[in-house]
Amino acid sequence: MGWVDPRSDAEIVNWEVRFEDSGDRVSIHSDVSQYIQLKVFTGRGRTDYAQITIPSSADYKLMSFAARAVHPNGSIVTIDRSKIFERTVAKRHGKKTREWSFAVPNLEIGSIVEYRWTERHYEHLAHYVSLQLQQLLPVRTTELWIKPYPYEDPRIQMHVRYFHMSPPAFAAESGGWRHATLSSTPGFREEPDMPPESDVRPSILLFYTLGPEEETQDFWHDIAAEWRSAYSLETKPDKETGQTAMRIAAGAANADEAIDRLYAFCQKEILNVLDDASGVTDADRERAPENKRPADTLKRRRGAGDDIDELFCALLTAAGVKAHLAIAPDRSEASFDPKERLPYRLTQICVAAWNGTRWRILDPAIRYAPADGLPWWEEDVSALVLDDGKVGFVHTPIADPSASTDRRTATLRLAEDGTLEGDVVCSSTGHRGANEKESNDQLSPDERERSLRESLQKRMHGAEVTQVSIELDPDAAKPYVARYHIRVPGYAQAVGRRLILEPSFFTHGHPPVFSSSERRYPVQFDYPWSEEDSVVIALPAGYAVEAQEAPKPLSIRSVAFHTTSISAAPEGGLIMYRRSFRFGENGTLSFPQSEYAAIRHAFDDFTQQDAATLTLARASENSSGGSAASGTKP
Repeated sequence: MGWVDPRSDAEIVNWEVRFEDSGDRVSIHSDVSQYIQLKVFTGRGRTDYAQITIPSSADYKLMSFAARAVHPNGSIVTIDRSKIFERTVAKRHGKKTREWSFAVPNLEIGSIVEYRWTERHYEHLAHYVSLQLQQLLPVRTTELWIKPYPYEDPRIQMHVRYFHMSPPAFAAESGGWRHATLSSTPGFREEPDMPPESDVRPSILLFYTLGPEEETQDFWHDIAAEWRSAYSLETKPDKETGQTAMRIAAGAANADEAIDRLYAFCQKEILNVLDDASGVTDADRERAPENKRPADTLKRRRGAGDDIDELFCALLTAAGVKAHLAIAPDRSEASFDPKERLPYRLTQICVAAWNGTRWRILDPAIRYAPADGLPWWEEDVSALVLDDGKVGFVHTPIADPSASTDRRTATLRLAEDGTLEGDVVCSSTGHRGANEKESNDQLSPDERERSLRESLQKRMHGAEVTQVSIELDPDAAKPYVARYHIRVPGYAQAVGRRLILEPSFFTHGHPPVFSSSERRYPVQFDYPWSEEDSVVIALPAGYAVEAQEAPKPLSIRSVAFHTTSISAAPEGGLIMYRRSFRFGENGTLSFPQSEYAAIRHAFDDFTQQDAATLTLARASENSSGGSAASGTKP
């Protein structure tokens, strides 16, 4: 059998995965055991896989581990378990995951690395447990072994559901095992602005049901009732929450105002100890007492995200606002359709508040979520309201592009040698501002300044950035603001006695959004946004714009709009550049792979228009009839 992909730097020859649910009358547990045999083909593969990483979960405990490397000369190096290290890795929007890693000494081209490990989840079975069946490397052979829990009641059955793959044929083996084999699985290749990996990578889902898996009208009603019962005490108002709610909501003109006041209180006054910027360490969290009721969270002024949402729900109820917890999917992790009946994809606790006209879904546990909105990954999703079964799912709204705006202004002066210098102010609101705050709130002021400076120097070589000031207000309603003074030698290109100037300062040096000519997966953006740029440039004495053409507005259907304008001050010596870009009108963020060529072409047009240039000449030469076309590079 040949290799799956001859271009690969390494390949997984064999991958074996075993799911085993077992236990006794006292306890149960679920074990996941894996074995990987990896072969290195190239020097780059030798570098890339000199350290092996194993993704894990905080729910599982590492029970066993063994690894070795077999080199081309036949020598074997055994890697001791003490050499494996655990670390926590930050993911998008503050989420964390855990991984194990170990180094492979003296790895060579032709070396084979073998490693196996077992993880155990105590007091749980493989119920709604998902596993992706595509590695980053190509896999020659994948073997799946599944052993369900041996229930005495034959009606309780384990089922396997498949995503983005053809179901393999499972054969019954001795000891209650089921076995299937997959061949020649290509490696996964991440692409920019793609859907969540769970929506494109092959995977399986294991779960149990009482009887056959079949469509039931009461499926989500039963799920909501179960979760509602589990959270009933955590959301029940008591004396302390009642007094606080009445004080905060006193004098509110209507339900919306009461909701807004209580939301602001929970978001600003209650510390989310799981937030990266909270300053609370893992050791602090382990020592802290558990918040068992809303009054505990209120008294301590801190809690996990769930605690804050539960307190908000209790406060609303105490203030006379009809409210329930709601469970929403995280669309950055996977898409969700209630018709598919996948409750494990509902991972985000939030709150449904009735304002007399509609249900408002809010999540005050998210530090930078807008005052009347949600973090972007909880927008445009179906949230299950944990009421008495009359409401069911409520679809959350998606913000308009203007709600997440980058507003950037620059007042600059161009020297005759092409140096551009001046002052810049950039502010970001909504999800754009939240992203900037999230990226900076754990950095020191010096680190923030260095990060800003390096990002500017990356796209404008030789840029000198001084007088940096960054406003990182924890209030979600306040924008992220960065101010700085910049000097860029050679920004304008001298061509003879003329200067070629790119007036779109804020997009200067940015690479194309999509560079690949081919695409495997659909295009999917996170949220709608807009950009508003204003650039004023004072020209060198005696210079004026030699010629220019009015740029034409560009658009992608009714989804994106791009406009620019250039004007000169009547008295001369100044040019004023305006740029406006909006994307995601009507909440359209996804495009199938078949439309990739058109989307890429449209963004290339945006980039080309942003890179349009002006030709500047001395007034005497400009009046002599010389001209150069504006909008093209020399």
